[in-house]
Amino acid sequence: MHTTKTAGTVNTDAPPKPPLRAPPPGPLDRPLAEPPLMVTVFGRTIAGPTHAHDEDAFLITNFAEGSPPIHEMVSPLALEVKERGILIGVSDGMGGVNAGEVASTVVLGSLWRGMSSVRADSAETALRGTIEAANQDVLAVANASGLEGMGATLTALLLIGHYAYVAEIGDSRAYLVRGNSILQLTRDQSYVQQLIDAGGLSREEAEESEFSHVILQAMGLEPDVDVVLTRVAVQNRDRFLLCSDGLSGPLSDPQMLDIVVASTSLSSACEQLIAAAVAGGGTDDITVVLAEVAAERAHTTAPSERLALATTQPLAPMLDAPVT
Repeated sequence: MHTTKTAGTVNTDAPPKPPLRAPPPGPLDRPLAEPPLMVTVFGRTIAGPTHAHDEDAFLITNFAEGSPPIHEMVSPLALEVKERGILIGVSDGMGGVNAGEVASTVVLGSLWRGMSSVRADSAETALRGTIEAANQDVLAVANASGLEGMGATLTALLLIGHYAYVAEIGDSRAYLVRGNSILQLTRDQSYVQQLIDAGGLSREEAEESEFSHVILQAMGLEPDVDVVLTRVAVQNRDRFLLCSDGLSGPLSDPQMLDIVVASTSLSSACEQLIAAAVAGGGTDDITVVLAEVAAERAHTTAPSERLALATTQPLAPMLDAPVT
């Protein structure tokens, strides 16, 4: 992300969201059977067509293997979800003059270090605390290097046990593709999203709004961040898509779904998604990571339980129940 993105605060009378959202019993909250999860993952990031460098970044790591985080890939990677889980992150930097690139790098580095000893019974606490600490790290680097005002979004996915935890700061997105349906697991923390939620703008109007690049919070801009967490019980063949707004801006949810479902591999899907975003007029940096879950024995989703959601359906009715 380059200088077109800004962060600000807008007063709202909306009630605060619960600290952790979990779906009610049903297709989103039925865990897999006992066999361990296998996850195939692929990620790709490119600079925007008119940009000299890429301020986006992604991270993929399997803590059980003790290997360094992956930031570039040439082919999909198959990983087993063990006790310490698999972590995926997408960060979209902002601030200009390389500041955005620094911010996204700091965010993902701090995320990796902070989550390196996570366990399933502490996933929520670890994610929240790590992201809050990463926010402080960005502030410290900005102050020390004279890059005040730099910041970054963060969307992180932790696959651990038989659940996926999604954390969000800003407007990078996470989606669940299940069968032939797609569900946005995050909600953009942006001014136009607030207007959409309040009925003041349609999604079509929001895309043309002069405030379309104003986000309500980002990593490194304020001393505190409000980490929004979502939990989903994963199913066999679930696919998780994380992306920056360089992808979700030019492409609609149905367009992304069509490409993911029709593609023969995760790498092909990522390349086709990026190509479609550029062809659709996208000029921003683009990052996309796809992860597909597999297990030898797992609950399958019956046709009547498949997600049949319009892309404009609010997330809240599905994911507004706090975990007890």
